[in-house]
Amino acid sequence: MRMNDTLLPLLPSLVALVEEESVSQAAKRVGISQPRMSARLASLRVVLDDPLLVAAAGRRGLVATDRARAIADAARGALADLDAA
Repeated sequence: MRMNDTLLPLLPSLVALVEEESVSQAAKRVGISQPRMSARLASLRVVLDDPLLVAAAGRRGLVATDRARAIADAARGALADLDAA
């Protein structure tokens, strides 16, 4: 996956979504409304061609896909590097 101008500003939201496994909790963490985070999730799904968060089997809530977890892991490092620069 190549970084592009569309993906970079969405990375903090992706990390929050994967870590929280909740659109509402990720929105609170990032400081935006739940509808805005839902829109970001929709954009991320298109850009990354992956559902990213799916309904949890056998329980309430969402779980991150393996691809979402891998991208979020890489994004954490990239965002930390950008913060340090």
